[in-house]
Amino acid sequence: AAPPVSAQLVQRRVYVAATDASGAAVVNLSAGDLELLENGVPREVLRATRANRPMRIALVVDSSGEMAPLLNSLRAGLTTFLEQLPGEHELILISTGGQLRIRQPVTTERQKLKTAVGLFASDGGANSLIETMIEADRRFLNAARGQWPVFVIVTTDNGVTVPGPNIDRFNRFVRQLVGRGGTAHAIVMHNRASSQRITTQFVLNVVENTGGFYDAVALANVLPEKMKMLAEHIDANHKAMSN
Repeated sequence: AAPPVSAQLVQRRVYVAATDASGAAVVNLSAGDLELLENGVPREVLRATRANRPMRIALVVDSSGEMAPLLNSLRAGLTTFLEQLPGEHELILISTGGQLRIRQPVTTERQKLKTAVGLFASDGGANSLIETMIEADRRFLNAARGQWPVFVIVTTDNGVTVPGPNIDRFNRFVRQLVGRGGTAHAIVMHNRASSQRITTQFVLNVVENTGGFYDAVALANVLPEKMKMLAEHIDANHKAMSN
């Protein structure tokens, strides 16, 4: 669809890979070396930089009542993720039981994050995942200018979700995350009866629109293996995009 007419400049981040005839990366390009067309219309290239800065990752974890019997596997999975992910990347640990709760503010210190994971417990109540993601993006990812914004979502889809997510607000959030070059990855724990519940539908939407990693699991004890795979996937993405 054609973009709406607007007096404001809309900036978007586009990832490109440039190679020479031998296949080696060309990393010294400037904005003047690039030409960008959108539906045949030239667009101004404002700047060109290597995407080699550390990522800022919002680790958003379900702490609703449904998570209580799964806590041991959850803690093990989160710890594995932190151990596998390289230490230069910033993380913030946020939970979603009832409302957004910051378990560990933004840090690169893995021991602080591991301590917060070790203390992680269920808050009870409903899962406020959607509103928590939108608010976390506004407060912590959108504010990190120049860094690759990343969501890592670990949630259940078996219980009650805070009702009435604002569809228009959610769609704006997804469009803005895509426009900033953000990525969302998710692991959803559910049983067959819950596989098409609203949490799964919203999570799939944001993951697919941002080109992220998605997996659905029925048994919580596979979380450490899945979280290890996810950390390796994120690290490989970052190394590839650094060129």
